[in-house]
Amino acid sequence: MRPAVLSLLIGLIAVSVAWAQTLPPASSPTPSEPPPTRLEQTGVSPDGPPSDRDMAWDNRIRSSVTAAQGLQGPLDGRWQLYDATNRGLYIFQMVDPASGKGPLEGVWRDLRRPAGSLAYGVVAYLSRGESTLTIGFNAGAGVSIVLQALADGVWSGEMTENGVKTPVTLRRR
Repeated sequence: MRPAVLSLLIGLIAVSVAWAQTLPPASSPTPSEPPPTRLEQTGVSPDGPPSDRDMAWDNRIRSSVTAAQGLQGPLDGRWQLYDATNRGLYIFQMVDPASGKGPLEGVWRDLRRPAGSLAYGVVAYLSRGESTLTIGFNAGAGVSIVLQALADGVWSGEMTENGVKTPVTLRRR
């Protein structure tokens, strides 16, 4: 090769190397990562599938909850009182110890009032007979509810509020 051509080739190689060094490094393709887990997604765990230890812990919690529910009576839980048009009047949260050693207790929420101090209260009187349930409390004026048990776990009867009698139904919520 002629010295001029050789010199030209060496110069082109030097320019190519210098130009290549000014380019940003080529990014290597990264493995695609799954999108982050969102709160509203169901059936997806951000930590992957549960381990045997996680499953054992979950089963223990479930067993404890089941055992605790076995210590509760049939009225324990949340109930809603409806009028004859199926409009919600009150929500009750009742405590019914299965042992029968403790009294029935409850709190109420008037669904017809906006949230506030007059919309909530403690049930003053809660009594269960063989197939009857009586609820009494003060929601601005005295409220008395007398119910009879139906076959499907629903209670039906009459509410007296401000002297007005209304047919009502109490169902588990």
